[in-house]
Amino acid sequence: MPHPLTTPTTAPLGAVRDAWATVLGHRDFGDDENFNRVGGHSGAALRISKILRTELGRPVPIKLLFAHPTVRGQAEAIAGNTQAAEAAPTTETARA
Repeated sequence: MPHPLTTPTTAPLGAVRDAWATVLGHRDFGDDENFNRVGGHSGAALRISKILRTELGRPVPIKLLFAHPTVRGQAEAIAGNTQAAEAAPTTETARA
């Protein structure tokens, strides 16, 4: 049963939520709760980073997870990083 503070799933949001649940061993957290307050620690963040890399197919720096300690914040940061990477010109585009 989803936590009452969760919202409908988007790709990064669902992936982050599932990674937290896998690593923490429970789903007793909302999307805006602090990672440390629901049982998170640095080792858990490292495991989450690895899970998200596999699930999303791109690196998710552990510093991003520490800078954004909520499910929603992490998902938004990951989505923002993806959009920024897609908007950045490639070497070939820059030469044209």
